[in-house]
Amino acid sequence: MSDFPRKTLNFYTGGLDRVSHLRKDEAWLTERLADGRSLFVPVWRGNNLIAYVEGDEAARVFLAPDAIATAITRWCCSGCMRSARSCLRPVRGRDPQEVVRAEQQAQFIDLRRVGPLLPRHEGSVLAFARGMAYWQSRHRYCGLCDAPTRAEEAGHVRRCTNPDCNAQHFPRTDPA
Repeated sequence: MSDFPRKTLNFYTGGLDRVSHLRKDEAWLTERLADGRSLFVPVWRGNNLIAYVEGDEAARVFLAPDAIATAITRWCCSGCMRSARSCLRPVRGRDPQEVVRAEQQAQFIDLRRVGPLLPRHEGSVLAFARGMAYWQSRHRYCGLCDAPTRAEEAGHVRRCTNPDCNAQHFPRTDPA
């Protein structure tokens, strides 16, 4: 007999509508980027922005568009969560504090350290954002012909820029 409970919650799933049916709609995406209610999930070097960790609690940081520096150019639509649009923008640069103007006490932390301390729906958003940032950073070049790729469909497809190849590349769908 196992010592594990019969039903173990996975803190990295649930609570996010990935809006796959809207990823090709450029007008909807442009509107979401301009919407002041949109939220951005900063990811830097595989770490998520966490406001604090105390005892058995942690707080994630989602940023409003006005808190995002203009130097951040890569993004991916993660989906919709609780009426707000959460979008991923991987943070670029040496010092993340140069890019993130808000949350002075926040720091970039590996999600595995704080995931179980976060509300389940927030952990799933942060995990998805981290996974997409990792995938995008590792697929800047075509695996078939080595030409650069460009993001399409709100960052969920990378297309080879070589017109003779024109291959599409998709994120991995690991079941575990």
